[in-house]
Amino acid sequence: VKRLACAVEEGTPLGRLFDIDVLAPSGEKLSREEIGLPARRCLVCGRPGKGCARSHAHSLEEVVKASLGLMERSFQDQFADAAACLATRALLYEICTTPKPGLVDRNNNGSHADMDMFTFADSISVLTPYFRQCAMAGQELCQDRPERLFERIRSFGMVAEDRMFSATRGVNTHKGAIFLLGILAAAAGWLHGKECRLLPEAVCQTSQAMTACLGEECRRLAASQPRSHGERLLALGIRGARGEAAGGFASVRRVSLPVLRARLALGDSPERAGAVALMHLLARVLDTNAITRTGIEAQQAARARLQALLRNNPAPDDAAICAIDEEYIAQNASPGGCADLLAATWLLHFLENWRDHI
Repeated sequence: VKRLACAVEEGTPLGRLFDIDVLAPSGEKLSREEIGLPARRCLVCGRPGKGCARSHAHSLEEVVKASLGLMERSFQDQFADAAACLATRALLYEICTTPKPGLVDRNNNGSHADMDMFTFADSISVLTPYFRQCAMAGQELCQDRPERLFERIRSFGMVAEDRMFSATRGVNTHKGAIFLLGILAAAAGWLHGKECRLLPEAVCQTSQAMTACLGEECRRLAASQPRSHGERLLALGIRGARGEAAGGFASVRRVSLPVLRARLALGDSPERAGAVALMHLLARVLDTNAITRTGIEAQQAARARLQALLRNNPAPDDAAICAIDEEYIAQNASPGGCADLLAATWLLHFLENWRDHI
């Protein structure tokens, strides 16, 4: 019984607040030392607790402060763990969704010869700690300006990219998702630290405030001599992941999240709801990944065809989506940006009632 009581005390961070005494039949209180465990430590100073208790070394105010600090850290850790799990789940839902035109799914590798489902699994497996860092940073900086939070997590994202490339042997599976989902996880942490509900609108508004600097960054790059394909697209007003974040994830809020939730409410499976939501993203978003491969004219034409298809059938079946997949593969088009937005859609869906999803 004493061992079980000590397991309760040590099993979780909050267990540290409990002091469970166990009496022998003789009435004698059993000690931790009798079952081979060290003496409990003082909450305030970390020295053996019995000495501090006997000497009244700490005031009640000090003990209360230490106890509240322990509780706060425990609840922060709980949320950071949950947010990291949900971001990871969002990436898993995205890669498992089948069919996805031009993208890696369970049917095929889309327009990619250098990656498959296992490459994505390798990448996802190393990103959970990054999402946890972002959510924790949001909670820690909840009394600061959101822009400061974005400054903090940018370095986390660089490390996460390195881990991704190490896991995939140099293949870019999730660079855009690292950027977008890291921002959302940090925004969720910031709101949670303020004890606000994680409504999609609130998370997106916080993300927009965090990334206000990106608007000026985009304008500066667009006006400069372009050095990369992305900068050339900026000059054309196509802002990619930066624009989605700086615009408060407008494509997700207005297009994919309403579709996803409507399909789930109708009883669709997560896979089916995700596939339909992705089709609506493909019809509305100028995807920089696809433009890089096929050119802007081909991407605009594909988008127009999808808009026409969705007007007649807002929820195309798998056969119709597979036909579009063949078309994208024939053109070597890969709308990876929309895949990242689908993952962001799932994360926003999960975060609103996050306790229900863990």
